[in-house]
Amino acid sequence: MMKHLARFRLGAHALRVEVGRRQGELWESRTCQRCPPVHLQSLPCQVDDEHHCIFDCAAFEHLRVSIPGVQHLIASSAGCVRSFMSGDAVVVRNYIAACMESLEA
Repeated sequence: MMKHLARFRLGAHALRVEVGRRQGELWESRTCQRCPPVHLQSLPCQVDDEHHCIFDCAAFEHLRVSIPGVQHLIASSAGCVRSFMSGDAVVVRNYIAACMESLEA
């Protein structure tokens, strides 16, 4: 679990924002491949980055609902990644680890 959290914080993960950077893709082309196109079009930013992973990705909605404390932490952080990551350490660790495990599966 801690490995996933450390990799997320360091940017050593498989979100397209980092994968695209290593492959030389333009910022706009690093969109989320897990979300349905209709969902992506409703978002102000379609890039698959840390913010998208935590707050917007449709593929992780079930984790937001099923992991205790995540919905409250998301609501109280008001869309701010820094605020979310500074929240309850157990909730953050469990949620990010679950997202990263799902991403790597």
